[in-house]
Amino acid sequence: MKLIINTIIIISLVSVPGFSDNIKKPMEVYIIQDGKEMKVSSSRDKASLVSNISKKEFSLKFVLYNKPYIKVNVSDNSYIYNAALNNIDQVYLFPFFTGCSFAENNLNKDKDCILSNDANHFWYYENKTDSRFDSVKIEGDKYICIRTIKNIYNRETKEAVNISKIKNKELYFTILEYNNREFNKTINWGDILNDPASKHYSFIKWGLDNDLIDSSTYEEDFFEELGRVCFIVKFK
Repeated sequence: MKLIINTIIIISLVSVPGFSDNIKKPMEVYIIQDGKEMKVSSSRDKASLVSNISKKEFSLKFVLYNKPYIKVNVSDNSYIYNAALNNIDQVYLFPFFTGCSFAENNLNKDKDCILSNDANHFWYYENKTDSRFDSVKIEGDKYICIRTIKNIYNRETKEAVNISKIKNKELYFTILEYNNREFNKTINWGDILNDPASKHYSFIKWGLDNDLIDSSTYEEDFFEELGRVCFIVKFK
């Protein structure tokens, strides 16, 4: 059984409000398995196709030129992925809100990747002991971060399954990079629902219909976004 990443589409940074201008170089993402390293893409490159990856443990490698603060949503449906691809402002991507991150062990001891429609992994590096990565190598202003995925944890069923035994045919990865500067914004979901022409409408309606958010006014502190990378992993 093999795993093929057959769709990777990159978003234009300048078209998404809320992006920071303080971008040194774009994030780069790679997959490592059996000693082979394959580039997925960077947040400003054209898409690359990756194939011939076995359905077993693999690692994600991130090359970052800012101190590592990334949020990762992994889902078994396309709603979050498509919303990010459609340049929805990050303040409306509710799975990436500050308060929706999973509590995880330092140094990725469990090697779990969590499936969720309303939350995210927050992977960061502060120092050698306070980090969500397996390892981080610093070369000048470049951070090379490795995160291994061995198990898929389904938040709804509360089960962790070895990646070789999962039943999912595809997984949707949405990755956002941030700096540590914050801004505050108040959001009224009702205003969006009153405007069906809005690019945010269908995504917010999906969240409300599935009780992932409610219709109340919401105030939140957000990190400034530096870039995003989205791709689909398809299993055969």
